[in-house]
Amino acid sequence: MTLIELIEQSATQLKTAGVAFGHGTTNAFDEAAWLVLWRLGLPLRSALTGSKSVANRTISAVEYGHVATLVKTRVETRKPAAYLTQEAWLQNVQFYVDERAIVPRSFIAELLVDAAIDPWLSEQTLQVLDLCTGNGSLAVIAALAYPDRIAKRRGPGSFRLANGRGATIPEADPLAAQDYLAIAALDGAGANAKIHQAAPLTLADIEDLFAAHIETR
Repeated sequence: MTLIELIEQSATQLKTAGVAFGHGTTNAFDEAAWLVLWRLGLPLRSALTGSKSVANRTISAVEYGHVATLVKTRVETRKPAAYLTQEAWLQNVQFYVDERAIVPRSFIAELLVDAAIDPWLSEQTLQVLDLCTGNGSLAVIAALAYPDRIAKRRGPGSFRLANGRGATIPEADPLAAQDYLAIAALDGAGANAKIHQAAPLTLADIEDLFAAHIETR
């Protein structure tokens, strides 16, 4: 069996079972592709057509069994794929999710990324209130949408934002050990404002998301 055949078979199972979609996908084929690619450890952006397609990749018996178990769990429990894989995507940003959080999905994220919300903002806009999303995803998207809120660690619990401001977070906070943060909420406008909401970033994330803003000096 090939990978594309496994996806199609899984999609048929999901559709026949009447599984509902809407937490990252809108149809059985896309949901099946997500589950199959994730279970096989392949990037979710893997091409299924064209010269770089993985569609004809041969599936081993062991791999088939792993995928079959995952699809069966999706059908029997009706749990969203995001809870089973513990990951969800919003505007190409990956989030860890489990059943304690609402699966990230919001049209407001598109407004933030496309800058459609900018006319309602001003230089006095310093914080974002992430209300009722249940996971903080919009706050993170807002921070990523404005590169001046990207911060680099300069010491224990101390960060310097791209706009030159300083910011601190308690050293006991797990985020204090991160090399880079996308800061969504700061308390105050001073040189060392307190960080209230942020998400960790890697250098690879920054180079991928903000390539157009990076200058070599």
